[in-house]
Amino acid sequence: MDKLCIMSASLPANSGPLFNSLPAAGCRILAAVQVVMTTLLLASPASGQLTDSTASTASNSADIWICEYDIAADQSRRLFVVNDLLGVGDVQYGPGDLIAFDGQVAGRHATSSSHVFVCERDGSQRRDLGPGHKSSWSPRGRRLCVSRNSPEYGVWLLNADGQDTRLIDNRGWGASWSGGGQKIAYVRSLDGRANLVVWNLVEDELSALLPKDRIAAEARIAAVPRWSPDDARLACRVSEERGQALLVVTVSNQKSRVVWKGDGLQPGYSWQDESRLLVAIDDDVPGRSRLFRLDVNTGQTEPVPQQYPERSNSLPCVRRDGGRFLYVSRPRT
Repeated sequence: MDKLCIMSASLPANSGPLFNSLPAAGCRILAAVQVVMTTLLLASPASGQLTDSTASTASNSADIWICEYDIAADQSRRLFVVNDLLGVGDVQYGPGDLIAFDGQVAGRHATSSSHVFVCERDGSQRRDLGPGHKSSWSPRGRRLCVSRNSPEYGVWLLNADGQDTRLIDNRGWGASWSGGGQKIAYVRSLDGRANLVVWNLVEDELSALLPKDRIAAEARIAAVPRWSPDDARLACRVSEERGQALLVVTVSNQKSRVVWKGDGLQPGYSWQDESRLLVAIDDDVPGRSRLFRLDVNTGQTEPVPQQYPERSNSLPCVRRDGGRFLYVSRPRT
């Protein structure tokens, strides 16, 4: 009788009498066919689907999800669930199947509650690298640069196992390693104002990218700068009393221009290709942000399809080959 109830629930309403007239053996055959068809559909997801990784743990709507988006297939997939941390910040692709992310640890002092975690793509083998956030991998994945409040404020370098830590700038914050590996960009306090700087690792030189007259007195560079795929430009978010702006700065000539202006821009963003950024912007549903593609030449935005609609999605990170990106999906607040 259990199989009869399951099968009849999946058939059209007017098929009940015909189904009930079948012998028991026929019902079992139909049930087996339905199981096979369901298995095939799950094994070969169609374009534009929202799916869960088979490695995902049990979840409820209050959990934080680490998700991955297949750009060619327009398909979101939940990779794993985080339910033992108070919050999750930036997620970053590492070497192979490794992922780094920031997590807020319960019961810690506010200045040291954020830790950097490294895990496999399915969330397994998670390791705590200690205090820090806004992590960025070196191209070969041997080291990370992170921002720390303690034991001393600033930008730090550490090995991928959390060892051999070194403070590189006690006036810096929010570092991003270039794809070529020769430069690190971060925000630094210069003459009482925040500026965007690039440290050339080969020449051991530090260069400020924004002239003083380009930075308003009340301006605050409010997020990690992100390198374009060719390492020629940086995107950075600036908060002012008049609102928020997203700047694109050409490193070679230090020229900058505003590519988006308004309210609701979330801190995380990432280059999908040379002309488009993935950004997260608050929408008209309270407590929800959505992912958009932003054309840096026209300023036009278009929503990313097939993101989890009833949740708040943000912090995209595109893989270096450009085929996929990670993002964080949270319950609406």
